[in-house]
Amino acid sequence: MKLYIAGGASEHGRNSFLVEGKSVRILVDCGLMREPNGSSRPFLSDEQIKNIDYLFLTHCHTDHAGAVMWLYERGFRGIVVASRFTLDTMSGPVRDCRVLEELGERGTKITLDHGLTVTWDADARVCTVSGSGAEDLALRPGDVISWGSWRDGACP
Repeated sequence: MKLYIAGGASEHGRNSFLVEGKSVRILVDCGLMREPNGSSRPFLSDEQIKNIDYLFLTHCHTDHAGAVMWLYERGFRGIVVASRFTLDTMSGPVRDCRVLEELGERGTKITLDHGLTVTWDADARVCTVSGSGAEDLALRPGDVISWGSWRDGACP
């Protein structure tokens, strides 16, 4: 498994984290930088973008979801997974998406393609990815991919 930090580390905005396995690639967030210093978009190559299977959006704030249309312009053809509210607030059409509320109730396992199952936490703060696709990502039972803004060790 490889974790590529495409933005959001030691800066405000541009939150974007790419998790790559042998056959599945997940991007968590695709935000814009708020400060006008240099590029405002995530540091992702066209090749990385074209090979993303899933884009998980944590919430609709610009620093987490503001560069989604840019991602499409650069060749993204993967599946977007987000809440209905987040999808409804996008600045343009989202082509292929999975709405968390329609996939299953919070706390239940949701099955996606590539052998991935996702458990949407009861607080909507944590998403646990498992299944055969997760093994490809080298996640073990109990490993967690968490999303959202963290403060004092806990999600707001």
